[in-house]
Amino acid sequence: VPAHPVLHKENLNYLRHLIMRAITEFLLEYQLGYDEPGPAKIHKAFIRPIKKEIQTDDVTIITTNYDLSVDMPFQYLFDKNKIDYGIEYRNVEEDIIHGRSKEPALKYYKLHGSLNWLQCDLCNHYYINPYGSIAHQPYRENTDANNTCFCNHQLKLQSVLVAPSVIRDIRDSNLLQIWRAATDAIRLADKIVFVGYSLPDEDFAIQTLISRGINGRNNSKKPEIIVVQHGD
Repeated sequence: VPAHPVLHKENLNYLRHLIMRAITEFLLEYQLGYDEPGPAKIHKAFIRPIKKEIQTDDVTIITTNYDLSVDMPFQYLFDKNKIDYGIEYRNVEEDIIHGRSKEPALKYYKLHGSLNWLQCDLCNHYYINPYGSIAHQPYRENTDANNTCFCNHQLKLQSVLVAPSVIRDIRDSNLLQIWRAATDAIRLADKIVFVGYSLPDEDFAIQTLISRGINGRNNSKKPEIIVVQHGD
């Protein structure tokens, strides 16, 4: 980007492109560490009670993370169309648009996007791939079936990652649907469990989401709230 007091729109777009590519490459490198003994043991301990819980109760996971630590263990539910992502989405292998699961075993709402999501700027649909990351596809030089939409074979798909910022202006219609679904899930929840999340000041929008969900109930009964924190 040239050293000029005013950045032109194309330069800002290019800068945003570089930032998102840097974030993507860092996260993909970080993801590889899940197979190491220490992280793998912690990961299994995290997933095990969730798998047990969904056998008898409604479970919703709301996350601000991009990673696939929850996606990968629940591939079997995706194959049965038993995951509700809060939106409809395109199949990565064939030209099929899947609606939201009507009888989900798991509701899974990723508020800031995901490494295994891509979006078409033309039809606005998301692609969701439960078997691994596809966030690198938009940054490949070649244009082919892996990084274009069924609706247009010339326009590259875009990654869906909301970059860290004090002010997050989320206007994407799909993400807004996911946020609404997350609010409803909190509003209807009997129990809310916070794991690894400390309500930082910069996440004002999420604080508002949680507050609206808890205070938007038809009855005065508040949900049970549990905070998982081991040490400081």
